[in-house]
Amino acid sequence: MNKIDWSKPIEAYSGLPARLICVDMINSQNLSYAVLVRNKDGEHLNICNSAGIGAFGIALVRNVAPKKRTIWLNIYGNEATVHSSSTKADLNARKGRVACVPLTYCEGEGLSNPDTAPFSF
Repeated sequence: MNKIDWSKPIEAYSGLPARLICVDMINSQNLSYAVLVRNKDGEHLNICNSAGIGAFGIALVRNVAPKKRTIWLNIYGNEATVHSSSTKADLNARKGRVACVPLTYCEGEGLSNPDTAPFSF
C-alpha cells in the first residue's frame, strides 16, 4: 500500500471523488483524518489515519492516479506538430511529413515543478 500525499488529490478506493476536511479529529480510535466522499446522493463522512486506513484496517482513500494521455506528433525532420488524435494529425499534415507517431505520458511525468500548467488542446 502506498503512502498518501495529502497535498495531492484523493479518491475513495471505489474511485469516487473525495476531499480532506480535517486532520486533527479527536477520537478513541486514533483516526484523526476526516474525509468526505461524494456519490450520487451527496457526500458521506469517512474517518481514517494518515495512511488512509479506517476502522478494522480497511483502506478507505488513496491518491488519484495521474491521468494518462496520448498525443500524436507529425514529424518533419527536426520539427514536430502536436495533435490530439491521429485523425487530426493526418488532417493537418503538411508536405514533408516523415512520420506520425503516438506519444503516451502521465500528467506531471518528468516535471521538476509539478505545478507547471500542462499544455492542453
